[in-house]
Amino acid sequence: GIGLRPLLGLAACFLFMAVIVALWVYLEPLAELSGMSAKQAGLAVAVALGMQVAGGAAATLAARRWQRPGIVLLAVGALNGGILAILFGPPQAALFMGAVAVFGFLWLFALPFQTLLLIQLDPTRRAAMQLGTAQLLGSSFGPLVASFVVSNDEVRGAIGLSAVLLALALTAIALLGAFRRASAAGGSTG
Repeated sequence: GIGLRPLLGLAACFLFMAVIVALWVYLEPLAELSGMSAKQAGLAVAVALGMQVAGGAAATLAARRWQRPGIVLLAVGALNGGILAILFGPPQAALFMGAVAVFGFLWLFALPFQTLLLIQLDPTRRAAMQLGTAQLLGSSFGPLVASFVVSNDEVRGAIGLSAVLLALALTAIALLGAFRRASAAGGSTG
């Protein structure tokens, strides 16, 4: 079976994707809150998709050099927290476009580090083999839960929910780091 730490890692990856897709599915109505036209909102989505490609490419280059996936994921999470705060504003159209572009970049930038995190937690790679399932389930869970907190009158509930899910994901990743440090300290004193 898969141990407790790799399961916690899978839960963090599940939550990470829940955050991203819960926000992504409500991007166009959120753009409207920023005063953007449907055409501008469509452009924001297109820019975010382009930035996903750039984020994936950047991660491919960085993943070999950065062997501390927990720290990378915490930093990405912190940046996403800032993006959520900006989008809750709601911001002016240009700031919305910039925040969504960074959001798209970070989305695919984080994914290889999730794989690396799970491999480090479980060198047998059993947990890493379950990553796709965790990500797909999270991608479904986020919008499902968001649908309960969003209405025609108030779409920003998706941002609030994403913030809660993000806090849970980052807590799980921080706990994994604390467990790792405790194990290292215990191993060095014994």
